Amino acid sequence: MKKETEKYIKDVADKLYDTVKDTNLNYIELENLLGIPDSTLNSYMNYKRVATIENIYKICSKLGVSSDYLLRLSLTPMLSPMAIGSFSFTARS
Repeated sequence: MKKETEKYIKDVADKLYDTVKDTNLNYIELENLLGIPDSTLNSYMNYKRVATIENIYKICSKLGVSSDYLLRLSLTPMLSPMAIGSFSFTARS
């Protein structure tokens, strides 16, 4: 794996860890809230897997965090209150 890719995975995982830690929820509660298995969340935060776009969307929309923040494109973590809950995601078939 390229060093640049490894750094990206670590950076996103670290931001995800910080975001999850700020919720004060355990993995089971997060699994129920996000609809993402706790083992998947754990593998993201331990640098073993890269979060899918769908799961990044779930994390951001349910925890009220901007994807730019999670992907380290912004220093501002929170979505505006008007934006929370106004998103919809439809998978292509």
